[in-house]
Amino acid sequence: MPRGNYTIQRCCEECGKIFTPPTLMSKYCCPACSKRAYKKRQITPCKDDVLKRAFLFSILTGLRHSDIQTLKWKQIQQTSKGTWQAVVVQQKTKVPDYKPVIQQALQLCGERPSNDEALVFEGLTDASWISRPLKVWIEASGIKKHITFHCGRHSYASLLLENGVDIYTIKSLMGHTNVKTTQIYTHIVNEQKEKAANTLHIENLDL
Repeated sequence: MPRGNYTIQRCCEECGKIFTPPTLMSKYCCPACSKRAYKKRQITPCKDDVLKRAFLFSILTGLRHSDIQTLKWKQIQQTSKGTWQAVVVQQKTKVPDYKPVIQQALQLCGERPSNDEALVFEGLTDASWISRPLKVWIEASGIKKHITFHCGRHSYASLLLENGVDIYTIKSLMGHTNVKTTQIYTHIVNEQKEKAANTLHIENLDL
């Protein structure tokens, strides 16, 4: 994009090629890398459908395994505005909390049964045994890092920060009693900001 005598350029994070914006509205500047990145984002099939849906639900709501495993349909309620929420009494705080459930998260719950006492994620493996099937699924997707079910909750907080949500709102959404607990996630976004800034390049810049 011309700016006087200068041209703003970006370096593709994946392959290192230099591109002049605007090319793609993506951190991957070149088409080939953008296409590969899109394929990586596709959800890898999981043999345990309940596990897959519950883990993705955690990423989209920030709920713990214990809260998801005991979640009943009567707790999934529609608000006066037409949106949805999960009414949860978290085991750590013992205080009723109202968690927003976005449409994509609601779809992960499946079809609502006639019995509101039924579990939303019936058959979800206990916390003490879930690491093994989760590991199989994660490794099948090509991810080498150690991932636990609780990482879904961490991802929720990190994604909110990345999207510009303030720390006190995230504290409330996560159910933290102290904002210092929430602040542990800020370093992740700071690292990403620094990495993003380092991709900028101005051609023919005379200093």
